[in-house]
Amino acid sequence: TSLVVTNDDATQNVGGNPLVPVTTLGLAGTISIISTAPPVTISGTLQLESIAPCSSQGIGQVTVSLSGSSSVPASPILNANGSYNFSVPSGGNPTVTPSKNVNWNNLGQVNIADVVAVNQHFLGITLLNSPYKRVAADANANGSIQIADVFAINQISITNAPPIGLANTSWRFIDGTTPLVTPALPNQVPSFSSSISFLNITSNQTANFIGVKTGDVNCSANPANFGGD
Repeated sequence: TSLVVTNDDATQNVGGNPLVPVTTLGLAGTISIISTAPPVTISGTLQLESIAPCSSQGIGQVTVSLSGSSSVPASPILNANGSYNFSVPSGGNPTVTPSKNVNWNNLGQVNIADVVAVNQHFLGITLLNSPYKRVAADANANGSIQIADVFAINQISITNAPPIGLANTSWRFIDGTTPLVTPALPNQVPSFSSSISFLNITSNQTANFIGVKTGDVNCSANPANFGGD
């Protein structure tokens, strides 16, 4: 916050002489008032969903970035292991965004069981039991579960690499503030935000995220494995 101060000229009679201007303040310029409010904390968890066979495990090797504000530690935090914590100046407008894009299929944990499950969901035989698993099944991240997703997950299971041109990452993170709602149409994937923002933050805040591994609809991958699952 800045306060602008300027000279204020006034007049007075000096020794019977005509009125002459005198300066009553004697300074001019800009005074910056530095906020003395203590910093606030943004903290949260990075976990799998809780619906079986998933079990709210913490996710390792996550990069957590903070934009719109300075922070301690400085952004990004590398290799966050299930949780993170930033200290930021009070009054800012920070945004938190986690990401992870390492091995697509370490140790074969995206496998034929995932391919079959996504194919059965696509065909309407056995539907996936949560909206988060639908996000995992949407391998090409286009908002719909189709045969192209089945093919992409099959390739991931075989080669540990996504198809060329696949517009996705090996992990996706979902704002955990409000639980996802399962769409009415079986092949529809719920929309979601991958970041959490705060406006004029003045108190400690929590920003939790749910992570899903692309293609892993049965949660067989170990999210805390530092080998890069």
